[in-house]
Amino acid sequence: MKRRTITLAAAATLTAAALALSGCAGGSDAPAGEATTGGELTVAVAYVPPKWDPATFDWGFQLQSQQAAYDTLIHLQPDGSFAPGLATAWEYTTPTEFTITVREGVTFTDDTPLDAAAVKANLEHAQSSGGPKSSQLAAVTSVDAPDDTTVVVTLSAPNPAMPFVLSQAMGMMASPAAIEAGTLDAAPVGAGPYTLDTAKTVVDDHYTFQKNPDYWDAENVALDTLTFRVIADTNAAFNAIRAGEVNLGVGTAQTLDAAKSGNVGILEAPGGVFSIVLQDREGTLVPALADQRVRQALNYAIDRESIADAVLPGRPTDQIFGPATDAYDESLDDYYDYDPEKAKKLMADAGYADGFTLPVLSTATFAAPLQAMTANLADIGVTVQIEDKVGADYIAARTSGEYPAYFGANTPTNAYIDAQNLILPTGALNPFKVTDQTMVDLWTEGAAQDDAERSTTYQEMSKQVVEQAWFIPLVQSTGYTYYRGMDGVEPTKGQVVPFINTWTATQ
Repeated sequence: MKRRTITLAAAATLTAAALALSGCAGGSDAPAGEATTGGELTVAVAYVPPKWDPATFDWGFQLQSQQAAYDTLIHLQPDGSFAPGLATAWEYTTPTEFTITVREGVTFTDDTPLDAAAVKANLEHAQSSGGPKSSQLAAVTSVDAPDDTTVVVTLSAPNPAMPFVLSQAMGMMASPAAIEAGTLDAAPVGAGPYTLDTAKTVVDDHYTFQKNPDYWDAENVALDTLTFRVIADTNAAFNAIRAGEVNLGVGTAQTLDAAKSGNVGILEAPGGVFSIVLQDREGTLVPALADQRVRQALNYAIDRESIADAVLPGRPTDQIFGPATDAYDESLDDYYDYDPEKAKKLMADAGYADGFTLPVLSTATFAAPLQAMTANLADIGVTVQIEDKVGADYIAARTSGEYPAYFGANTPTNAYIDAQNLILPTGALNPFKVTDQTMVDLWTEGAAQDDAERSTTYQEMSKQVVEQAWFIPLVQSTGYTYYRGMDGVEPTKGQVVPFINTWTATQ
């Protein structure tokens, strides 16, 4: 069917923050320069973690400052493979037993030794913390340290994602002495490549890190100083990069032409999948959502290509899993053609020819794409009632069960973890605890399979999700990172911003 061109006024006012929140990876050539050892880089960030306890960390645009303070047990490589970090080896000794060999001779910045007991203390602390990522350790039933270098993690069921989990926030190791003392909220105590210089730090303004000479891989840490400067406005960050005051920051489509014409390097690639997440799938708050035909109608009503062209740059898609995951099936990207007439028929067949009202939680930075979807849904009689919240209030409300749906971006990184969070009845973003046994069975089956079999099974799971229309996906956005005066800015598969470990100064 011919696609309608959207010319919303909202397209012109799409905020930079909406794109910044969607994620980025990918690459282009950096401005010419000669890499040097030592020197200082300054990074523009919207915020740093409000607390420095890694058990409380999320994983996204703040990961760079987290990586400065803390090292992970396992390192995620640019191609998505894994390499030794604070752990030198790891393996599934049985499908439900994961064994870690801890690197010897490492100490935290308070001189506490990093040994198996320290790893055990961190994992148990992270699991019990109730932090944003603690659910990633939900399958852990026990952590044992039979000797100084061996950690045995026992799982309630097969979990193929343990290396991935331990390469992210839940794998960041803090001093067990600091955990016990409860001092990590104020300042990090890790075994990472840098240490926070509190004398040169002003909270909520800038955070200065100095190279840690005792880091186990210090010879490969190129920088002497790494400073994170809080600049929430991405236009201001771009101007600071262009002026040479800042070396790196999140870019946006609005400033892309100016970046290309200036001496600015651009890292570009897929980011988060923006969608309306239909959480009330059994119609507790909005009875219409209990009918699969209605949920499918909502998907047929969306003109994804026009919205991607006019409002939110990226890859139109009908699935929540992206190419970085083993659940991605290219054929599902256009499962729902833009067909408002078909959508109206499905609505009528379900008894909702006159439409209904759908409250949707959102935040002001996502206004333009949601308004575009709202216009599409109005064409089939659905009135979207946008409920805006800001910052932490928006994040908390997504899991409260007070709203039938929310609009936002979820960055697809690992199918096992993503499905656990969004689809399973125990998932944080499934607050109504809706269960589709077919999805659960496929998720469980895939967890026990090898990589090739798992991909096939998880693609079947993704098809079930699309057919049941639990989500109204829109676009996997295109994100940008701008940089100058530095080199080694590389993408890491499925990650929203470039990791810090390859950076060098060229000025």
